Amino acid sequence: MGGICKPMLPKVVLSALVLSLGLAALGSADGAATSADPMVIACRVMEVGASRQFGVSIAIFHYRDAADRDRLGSFLRHYTGTTVEFQMKNGAWQKATLLRLKTCFGRGLLIFPVSEVRLAPGDEFMLRSPRDASQ
Repeated sequence: MGGICKPMLPKVVLSALVLSLGLAALGSADGAATSADPMVIACRVMEVGASRQFGVSIAIFHYRDAADRDRLGSFLRHYTGTTVEFQMKNGAWQKATLLRLKTCFGRGLLIFPVSEVRLAPGDEFMLRSPRDASQ
């Protein structure tokens, strides 16, 4: 068997499995969500604005991946007017109020405190509902 004798093969396979599971656990230890996570939707910022007087920032966004278009539309209809959470790459989850822009298909509006996070057009983030936040 090309250098690995049959009695050692199970140990090699077991070692590889343990190593890969350990690496997977380390990779998810930072709490960062990925677009492969079914509980989050990858989004992209289109426009941003802020009012220091009122202490709020806003971000108009849409789906990042065309495959998530319908899922984001459903999410927007279901959670409009509620508190959701969003996460920039390798950042902490931030709370925001979500509004659906009814006149703009597949567009949402996040409203969050000015001091929380800075978003710019083209930035990508993960979006999740508040009930998914406990996981």
